Amino acid sequence: VALATAARLGRDGHPVQHLFLVGSVLGSSDPQQVASAGPRSDAEIRDFLARVTRLDGLADLPEEGWADLAAAFRYDVTCARELCADLLRTGWVLDRPATLLIGSDDPVIAAEPDPGRTWSVLAPDLEVALLDGGGHYLNTTRPHELADRLDQALGR
Repeated sequence: VALATAARLGRDGHPVQHLFLVGSVLGSSDPQQVASAGPRSDAEIRDFLARVTRLDGLADLPEEGWADLAAAFRYDVTCARELCADLLRTGWVLDRPATLLIGSDDPVIAAEPDPGRTWSVLAPDLEVALLDGGGHYLNTTRPHELADRLDQALGR
Protein backbone atom coordinates (compact mmCIF):
# COMPACT_ATOMS: atom_id res chain seq x y z
CA VAL A 1 0.00 0.00 0.00
CA ALA A 2 2.90 2.37 0.78
CA LEU A 3 4.40 1.82 -2.66
CA ALA A 4 1.07 2.34 -4.43
CA THR A 5 0.55 5.52 -2.42
CA ALA A 6 4.05 6.73 -3.35
CA ALA A 7 3.33 5.96 -7.02
CA ARG A 8 0.06 7.90 -6.97
CA LEU A 9 1.59 10.85 -5.11
CA GLY A 10 4.44 10.96 -7.63
CA ARG A 11 2.02 10.90 -10.57
CA ASP A 12 0.11 13.78 -8.95
CA GLY A 13 3.28 15.87 -8.63
CA HIS A 14 3.93 15.22 -4.93
CA PRO A 15 6.87 12.80 -4.78
CA VAL A 16 7.66 11.24 -1.42
CA GLN A 17 10.97 12.18 0.21
CA HIS A 18 11.67 8.77 1.69
CA LEU A 19 9.57 5.61 1.83
CA PHE A 20 9.57 3.24 4.79
CA LEU A 21 8.50 -0.38 4.57
CA VAL A 22 8.09 -2.17 7.88
CA GLY A 23 8.32 -5.93 8.40
CA SER A 24 7.42 -6.73 4.82
CA VAL A 25 8.73 -9.25 2.33
CA LEU A 26 8.10 -9.25 -1.39
CA GLY A 27 8.54 -12.95 -2.05
CA SER A 28 8.81 -12.58 -5.80
CA SER A 29 9.18 -10.00 -8.53
CA ASP A 30 6.69 -11.97 -10.66
CA PRO A 31 3.32 -10.14 -10.53
CA GLN A 32 1.35 -13.39 -10.85
CA GLN A 33 3.15 -14.97 -7.90
CA VAL A 34 2.79 -11.83 -5.81
CA ALA A 35 -0.95 -11.63 -6.48
CA SER A 36 -1.60 -15.28 -5.65
CA ALA A 37 0.66 -15.79 -2.59
CA GLY A 38 -0.41 -15.85 1.02
CA PRO A 39 -2.61 -17.84 3.37
CA ARG A 40 -6.09 -18.58 2.04
CA SER A 41 -8.14 -20.59 4.51
CA ASP A 42 -9.28 -19.39 7.91
CA ALA A 43 -7.12 -22.10 9.50
CA GLU A 44 -4.01 -20.98 7.56
CA ILE A 45 -4.61 -17.37 8.57
CA ARG A 46 -5.15 -18.36 12.21
CA ASP A 47 -1.90 -20.37 12.18
CA PHE A 48 -0.01 -17.51 10.52
CA LEU A 49 -1.29 -14.91 12.97
CA ALA A 50 -0.62 -17.17 15.95
CA ARG A 51 2.95 -17.65 14.72
CA VAL A 52 3.86 -14.04 13.93
CA THR A 53 1.90 -11.76 16.22
CA ARG A 54 2.49 -10.68 19.75
CA LEU A 55 -0.99 -9.24 19.97
CA ASP A 56 -2.72 -9.86 23.28
CA GLY A 57 -6.16 -11.40 23.25
CA LEU A 58 -5.97 -13.50 20.08
CA ALA A 59 -5.83 -16.77 21.99
CA ASP A 60 -9.15 -15.93 23.69
CA LEU A 61 -10.92 -14.87 20.51
CA PRO A 62 -14.17 -16.83 20.00
CA GLU A 63 -14.58 -18.86 16.81
CA GLU A 64 -16.87 -16.30 15.12
CA GLY A 65 -14.29 -13.64 15.94
CA TRP A 66 -11.63 -15.70 14.16
CA ALA A 67 -13.84 -15.95 11.08
CA ASP A 68 -14.26 -12.16 11.01
CA LEU A 69 -10.55 -11.59 11.64
CA ALA A 70 -9.60 -14.05 8.89
CA ALA A 71 -11.96 -12.37 6.41
CA ALA A 72 -10.53 -8.92 7.21
CA PHE A 73 -6.95 -10.20 7.03
CA ARG A 74 -7.60 -11.98 3.72
CA TYR A 75 -9.14 -8.80 2.27
CA ASP A 76 -6.21 -6.60 3.39
CA VAL A 77 -3.58 -9.03 2.11
CA THR A 78 -5.35 -9.50 -1.22
CA CYS A 79 -5.65 -5.74 -1.77
CA ALA A 80 -2.01 -5.12 -0.85
CA ARG A 81 -0.76 -7.93 -3.07
CA GLU A 82 -2.86 -6.74 -6.02
CA LEU A 83 -1.54 -3.20 -5.64
CA CYS A 84 2.02 -4.51 -5.60
CA ALA A 85 1.40 -6.82 -8.56
CA ASP A 86 -0.01 -3.87 -10.54
CA LEU A 87 3.15 -1.86 -9.85
CA LEU A 88 5.27 -4.79 -11.03
CA ARG A 89 3.16 -5.20 -14.19
CA THR A 90 3.48 -1.53 -15.11
CA GLY A 91 7.22 -1.39 -14.41
CA TRP A 92 6.88 1.44 -11.89
CA VAL A 93 10.05 2.14 -9.89
CA LEU A 94 10.44 4.40 -6.85
CA ASP A 95 12.99 7.10 -7.65
CA ARG A 96 13.51 8.09 -4.02
CA PRO A 97 15.31 6.44 -1.10
CA ALA A 98 13.53 3.73 0.84
CA THR A 99 14.19 1.86 4.05
CA LEU A 100 13.00 -1.62 4.95
CA LEU A 101 12.83 -1.90 8.74
CA ILE A 102 12.78 -5.44 10.09
CA GLY A 103 13.02 -7.00 13.51
CA SER A 104 15.84 -9.47 14.07
CA ASP A 105 13.31 -11.92 15.50
CA ASP A 106 10.57 -11.46 12.88
CA PRO A 107 9.37 -14.95 11.91
CA VAL A 108 8.13 -13.72 8.52
CA ILE A 109 11.55 -12.35 7.61
CA ALA A 110 13.45 -15.31 9.10
CA ALA A 111 12.72 -17.50 6.08
CA GLU A 112 14.07 -14.88 3.67
CA PRO A 113 17.90 -14.80 3.48
CA ASP A 114 17.94 -11.39 1.75
CA PRO A 115 14.66 -9.55 2.48
CA GLY A 116 15.64 -6.49 0.44
CA ARG A 117 16.52 -8.43 -2.73
CA THR A 118 13.08 -8.56 -4.33
CA TRP A 119 12.05 -5.12 -3.07
CA SER A 120 14.92 -3.64 -5.08
CA VAL A 121 12.89 -4.21 -8.26
CA LEU A 122 10.43 -1.55 -7.06
CA ALA A 123 12.75 0.43 -4.79
CA PRO A 124 16.35 0.25 -6.08
CA ASP A 125 17.66 2.77 -3.53
CA LEU A 126 16.71 0.54 -0.59
CA GLU A 127 18.46 0.30 2.75
CA VAL A 128 17.63 -2.69 4.95
CA ALA A 129 17.71 -1.75 8.64
CA LEU A 130 17.71 -4.63 11.10
CA LEU A 131 16.35 -3.69 14.52
CA ASP A 132 17.31 -5.71 17.57
CA GLY A 133 14.10 -7.64 18.30
CA GLY A 134 10.60 -6.27 17.96
CA GLY A 135 9.00 -9.16 16.09
CA HIS A 136 6.84 -8.61 13.02
CA TYR A 137 4.66 -5.69 14.13
CA LEU A 138 7.32 -3.06 14.78
CA ASN A 139 4.74 -0.29 14.66
CA THR A 140 3.29 -1.82 17.84
CA THR A 141 6.43 -3.10 19.55
CA ARG A 142 8.95 -0.38 18.57
CA PRO A 143 6.97 2.80 17.72
CA HIS A 144 9.54 5.20 19.20
CA GLU A 145 12.41 3.71 17.24
CA LEU A 146 10.36 3.88 14.04
CA ALA A 147 9.57 7.53 14.75
CA ASP A 148 13.27 8.24 15.33
CA ARG A 149 14.13 6.63 11.96
CA LEU A 150 11.49 8.77 10.23
CA ASP A 151 12.87 11.91 11.88
CA GLN A 152 16.43 11.02 10.80
CA ALA A 153 15.39 10.39 7.20
CA LEU A 154 13.51 13.70 7.06
CA GLY A 155 16.43 15.59 8.58
CA ARG A 156 14.70 16.50 11.81
